[in-house]
Formats: sequence, structure tokens, C-alpha cells
Amino acid sequence: MTTTFDKKPRPAFSAQVLLPGGGPSRCQVTLFGHSNYIDGLKDQSTRCSYTHDYIGPMSWRQMLPLVGLILLGVMASQLLERMRPLGQDVATSPSAIQALTGSGSPQTVQGAGDLTVVMYTDYQCPVCRRVDPSLRAALLRDGNVRLVYKDWPIFGERSEQAAKVALAARRQGIYPSVHHRLMNARSFSDADLRAAVEGAGGDWQQLQGDLVDHGPEITDQLAANSREASSLGLQGTPGYLIGPILVEGALTEREFVRAFRQARAKG
Repeated sequence: MTTTFDKKPRPAFSAQVLLPGGGPSRCQVTLFGHSNYIDGLKDQSTRCSYTHDYIGPMSWRQMLPLVGLILLGVMASQLLERMRPLGQDVATSPSAIQALTGSGSPQTVQGAGDLTVVMYTDYQCPVCRRVDPSLRAALLRDGNVRLVYKDWPIFGERSEQAAKVALAARRQGIYPSVHHRLMNARSFSDADLRAAVEGAGGDWQQLQGDLVDHGPEITDQLAANSREASSLGLQGTPGYLIGPILVEGALTEREFVRAFRQARAKG
């Protein structure tokens, strides 16, 4: 079988196939790695022609409209993502109002503190621990957030004990530091809890006394946090009340910053 190719200055290539006597009634033509079959060849006098429409490499001028469409699609996607609400608007919820305006929980204030963020976390919650650096980075970028800590131990006895230690540490003025250390603790044995307190500059013996003297008060606070989280509709940790926006689950640093902006826009 003899195959000849004719390359012409047009966006197509032609192939002619000539079969010797006794050839098959079907021939295969391969162009640019693609095989194509042509049926109906009957004898040696039969020639078949095959045209493969092939558009060569596109020039930059031809590619510009396509690149423009791709960039436009990316920009539109980013715009829609920025406009997408990150949580539920609970501005009229009595529970949300109470959580945002209450003063019974540990808190830190940066700058003017013109936005209040209430977070519900468990020290053993893997998502809480993973998100903590993102939240801290977003707070640092913003610089004007009042952060309210709501310990909500839902992962068992060790979580509850860690939460009690953290709340007792508040009486020594080291709650935020202890909270951060517990979010990064490898385990929650008594030795680990003590290391977190002493690493934050606290007195372990004093804390043990505070756990005894203020035990009922601390237990009541944890119970109140649980009731509040449930009344907001949270199903688990982490949960964030960012101004009037209730967010369940993990956010990235960029999403936290965007949520801060959306909350301020809502007033």
C-alpha cells in the first residue's frame, strides 16, 4: 500500500491511498497520531482521498480573545465569591444580641474594637485547632476587633477539664495565653494543663485553689455557653458570631477578613 501526503498552504491536509491488487476493502490513514478508516475500497484501481481539517498553532492575535474570555471568567468568579455571604444573618436573634453585648466571658480588644467576634470552641476539636492560626492572622490584619471567648467543651471529660482550667486562669489575667497554648497542646493530661498555665506565667497552685473556690461558677458559665450555642442553632464547634453573621465551621484567613468586612457593612 502506498500513501502520499500533500501539504498545502491551507488549514487542512490531504492523504491519498493506493491499494495494490488484492488489497482489503478498508484502509487506515493516520494523520498527526489519529487513525481514521475509509471503507468501500474494492480493487486495485480504486483511490481514496481523505481530508483532515487541521488548524495549526494559533497565533497570539488569534489567542487574545480566548485569553480575554478566560480572564473575564476568573474575575467574574472572584467577584461572585467575594459577594457570597459567608454565614447566616442573625441580627434580630435575642441570643445573638446577648452574645454580642454580654460581658461575662473572657475577651480581648484590639484598637477601637468596633467589631465584636464571639467564638465557640473546644480545645480537642481538630477543626478549631486548624482554624486558630487563620483567625489570629485575620485579627492581626484587622486590628480593631473585640474577641469574646466561649469555651464549649463537647469532646468529653478532658475537653471540659481543659475549659475549666482556662476559665480559672482568667483570674490570673492569663486566659488568652492559656487558650492559645491549649489550642496547640499535644494532649490534655494534668501535666499538659499545668505546662500551659505555667508557660503563660501563671501559678498552678493558685489555679487549683481557684478551681475549688469558683468551681460552681465556672461550671455554670460552661453550661450557659452551651445553651447559648444551641439557641443560636450551632450544631458543633467551631462556631463564630461575627457581628450579626453566624458562621459554622472553618474559615480561611481571607474568609475571616471578608466576613469582618461584611459584618461592618451590615452595621
